[in-house]
Amino acid sequence: MSETTNGVTFQVTTHEETAITERKYAKITLPRFSGSGP
Repeated sequence: MSETTNGVTFQVTTHEETAITERKYAKITLPRFSGSGP
């Protein structure tokens, strides 16, 4: 049971980290595209 709980916790943590990373990337990428595009 410990392994299953660990797996679920790990998935949630990874998912949250991915969401945070995507947000950081979006903040960095959006201004770049807006400035470089036009």
